Amino acid sequence: MGDKSEWVEPLMSDMDIDFWRKAPKDGANLAAISEEPGKDQGSPKSILKNPLEDPDRNMESPTSEASLAETVARMMVREQTFLTELGEGRTESRRGSDFDGGSSGDEDDDDFVDDVSDYDENHNSDFRRRGRRKSVPFEFDIDADFNFDQDDEEDIRRRSKKRKITTDMVYSKACENCRLPPCGAFREQATKVSVCLRGMHLGPKEIKPIAISLVKDRTIVVLDLSDNNMGPVGVMYIAEMMQANRHLIELNLSQTNPCRSGLGALAETLRLNNSIRVLKLEENDIDHTDALDIASIIKSCPKLQELHLGHNRLGAAGGKVIAEALITSTGLRTLDLQWNHLRRESAVELSKALAKNKSLKLLNVAWNGFAKEGCLALAKALKVNSSLQELDLTCNRIDFQSLSFLAHGLVLNKGLHTVKLGHNPMTTDGANQLLKAMADCKESQLTELSLEDIPVDAEFIKTMNTIQATRNFKVIHGHVMKLATGSVSRDHDGTSLTRWEPTLVLFEYMRMDNLRLIDMFKSFDTKKRDKLSRTNLKDGINTLKIPFTEHMLDEIMEKLDVNKDGVIDLEEMMKGAKDMSRYVNQRTLKAKAKKREDMGLVTLRQTLKKIIKKRKEDQDQAAQNASRDRRKSMMEASGLPGLAGIVRKMQIKKSTGITIQDPEVAEMNDVEGMVKLAAMKFRRKLKKPSQPATISEDGETPDSKAPLTVAMTTAMS
Repeated sequence: MGDKSEWVEPLMSDMDIDFWRKAPKDGANLAAISEEPGKDQGSPKSILKNPLEDPDRNMESPTSEASLAETVARMMVREQTFLTELGEGRTESRRGSDFDGGSSGDEDDDDFVDDVSDYDENHNSDFRRRGRRKSVPFEFDIDADFNFDQDDEEDIRRRSKKRKITTDMVYSKACENCRLPPCGAFREQATKVSVCLRGMHLGPKEIKPIAISLVKDRTIVVLDLSDNNMGPVGVMYIAEMMQANRHLIELNLSQTNPCRSGLGALAETLRLNNSIRVLKLEENDIDHTDALDIASIIKSCPKLQELHLGHNRLGAAGGKVIAEALITSTGLRTLDLQWNHLRRESAVELSKALAKNKSLKLLNVAWNGFAKEGCLALAKALKVNSSLQELDLTCNRIDFQSLSFLAHGLVLNKGLHTVKLGHNPMTTDGANQLLKAMADCKESQLTELSLEDIPVDAEFIKTMNTIQATRNFKVIHGHVMKLATGSVSRDHDGTSLTRWEPTLVLFEYMRMDNLRLIDMFKSFDTKKRDKLSRTNLKDGINTLKIPFTEHMLDEIMEKLDVNKDGVIDLEEMMKGAKDMSRYVNQRTLKAKAKKREDMGLVTLRQTLKKIIKKRKEDQDQAAQNASRDRRKSMMEASGLPGLAGIVRKMQIKKSTGITIQDPEVAEMNDVEGMVKLAAMKFRRKLKKPSQPATISEDGETPDSKAPLTVAMTTAMS
């Protein structure tokens, strides 16, 4: 490749030529150039603990840290090295290689099928559905070199006059020099705190100007570049950017195909970065040969708190390397190793590392294969570890025997708050024993236990309720089993409508009850808004006494709400009625063609007739009760209840000869009419001369109240 000054000098200004002539001549890593004495790498005061609190978040001056031109030059030097290696075939693409789990000939490295054999093959997992991504070799045009030197940087400053240099300005200049159209999604988000470019089909060409624009950026703290075929060159651009950037907190490089050289560049530059907190490298086919770079990131990255490595292929050998790095780690808080083929020996090594680690708060090793050996080692680690707060062991081949080992560690641990053990073959008896052990442990800090997809019985539920009565304890479990000897009697519901489509039931009910569509709509629309919400629909259907379930109401809303605005207007209701009428006619014609009746419609109409008849009977009974209550209140208000009782008593005595002392014994068919008639005759009687004959109230002894009694007797006769 020759002296680097031969191809670096035309791209740089005179002031940088001497600087770059000091570069190594062997083509090795040039990141160490930035560590040359006299070059300011940024003081600790310039590194904000929280970039969001910075009052002046914009582009920094090149004098405070490595200049933009220096970072670009480093990218170009490493770019030449990468492309040369790729041309000679020294950088291998491992996508589509044999799945050996990390070490050849090791019995711990089962194939991909064995890794999930403990769970249903049809499990609804996003990663399972997505499958293994095929490698797409990235293309990079070496002739499209980027000529961004300090003259360009000064040109931007002159054109901006008193304005500060923004990320968008640098990005536009970088795209111009790279002869690429700018990415609209990035420009729209360049002023925001978080930038998401997931699945934007960005290759190394498109990543290069983005990386250059972020060198001096002080605004963006979250960068998501996942699901882009960046390749090792694109990841290298981001790695070199991270060496200079001091404000990026979260970086997502999942599904970017970094290969070994890209991971090496990340490990090399992140040790010089004091801002990164979260790094995601999921689904990158990272195997045991890349584990050393991952271990270097864990050991040397000073502020890294979360590392996500799920859905890779670390295997047994890679798991051991990660475990060694975990022992010395003091800053890592979250480690995600799910779906990494960690079994037996690697599980044991991770457990031993957990016993010595004092900083880890969350460990996710779901969908691996800890089994008996791993659970035994993990139980020993949990006895001495007090920092871990959440442990995910979902689908790890933990059977009843393995669970008995693990339970000893869980009972003695005083730091765990959440434990996930779902999708393991521990059986119902294992779940019962584990919960009883948790109930007997009074010093445990456990507040959540997940036993997802594990069936439980009544004994488990009883123990769970006992624990929850004394402390805050959340339990997630599978379905509750019932003994086969127990029988639950259920009465047959002849009015159940769950067999038919809810909209069909609604419109058939309307037709059979002789309701017009607009009348039914207006009766439902109590607020006169010309539209029905779900609440309006529910109240109206309850008024019609149609036994719909909540799920059936949801189906009606989904079927009739054509524009999906959450309400049903009259036009949508009419369209639904027409569609359902057409559907019913088609079914009827098909049945006639076969010279038989559509028994589904016949049964539905018979059921609806019963519902309508019962509703009308209930309404009639309610109307009679209301009328009786109204008459009673009218009598009480007019002061005639006593008179009605007297009339009733005299009628009973006349017909039976029995004297009734209580005037409210039985009610006449028309007490109100009788009282009115008696009162009317009594008023007429008062206008006539008084009669000498008097009859007492009981009909035996004369009394001074003869006129009233005579009038009543006359009325009764």
